[in-house]
Amino acid sequence: MKVLVIGSGCREHALIKSLKEDPKTEQVYTLPERVSLKGLKNLPSSLLNHPKELADYLLNEGIDLTVIGPEQ
Repeated sequence: MKVLVIGSGCREHALIKSLKEDPKTEQVYTLPERVSLKGLKNLPSSLLNHPKELADYLLNEGIDLTVIGPEQ
């Protein structure tokens, strides 16, 4: 399964670590980019302001699940 995690806080960090440990997770994508964890695919931060482009990217990459961390 390919998973995108949106958010830059501690909650998202914990989610990413857990997802990376799950054997069902093929790849973890992050938005905005995180340099503190290895083995992630970082999406360009500019996609946060362009929902259509983000949706197209997710469809093209075959993202199965998107987790949005922040309450906003």
